[in-house]
Parts: sequence; structure tokens; C-alpha cells
Amino acid sequence: IHNNEEQERFAKEKALRINLESYLNVCVSAGMINRGISTLLAYRQKTKKKLETLSLITIEFYNIILHGLAEKGSFERFNDIFALIGEDQLKFNEQTYAAILECLGRIESSEENIHQIKKFEQMANQNVRIIDIIDISC
Repeated sequence: IHNNEEQERFAKEKALRINLESYLNVCVSAGMINRGISTLLAYRQKTKKKLETLSLITIEFYNIILHGLAEKGSFERFNDIFALIGEDQLKFNEQTYAAILECLGRIESSEENIHQIKKFEQMANQNVRIIDIIDISC
């Protein structure tokens, strides 16, 4: 019985992940990034209230939001998302760095932006090869 309950819980969580990922993609595609962020925050809260691990929330969900923000060149909002990623104890991956570089590439050139690009390039070099970021971006 215990095994069946575990399988059922796993199946429900997988279905929920797929639905949440699809919904976030629709929000970003429709230009409703704030709705996507609100939805992600709501699911984070539900997960915390149930005292479960945050296994439902993955870096992929945050990457969807980051790519949506990158399209609009909204780097100011990235720090809010980075804080959530840190709270959830997730690690950046190639998609995360691709979104960062995409966003920084879309905003006006300035000393601060150049500093940010160099900072994230150094971080990426410690964990990820730049060529991997370029490969997934294309």
C-alpha cells in the first residue's frame, strides 16, 4: 500500500510540474510575466505550507520567467528572481546563464552593465562553459 501511495504522489507531482511549466510558458509568451511570477510564488507558498521539500519548484521554472524578463530587458527584476532561487537552494544552470546574458545583451551599454556581464561570465566560467550557453541559445 505504501508503494502505491508513493507512486500516486509521484504521478500527481509530475502532472503538476508539467501543467505549471506549460502555464508559465503561456504567461511568458502572452507577455503576462507578472502573472507567471505570481503563480510561481503561489506554488512556492503552497509547498512551504505543506512542510514538504521544494522539490516541486525547479530551476527550469525560474528559467522560464528569466527568459521572459530577458526578452523585455528587465534586468532589475532578475535580482528578485535570484533571491528566490537562493531561498529554494537551487543552482544556476546553462539556461539561467543564457537568460542573464540575453537580458544584459538587450539593455543599454553602460559601465554597470559591462560590470554585470563580466561578473556573470566569471560565475558561469566556474560552473558552465560559455560554449554550452551559446549552444542552447541557438
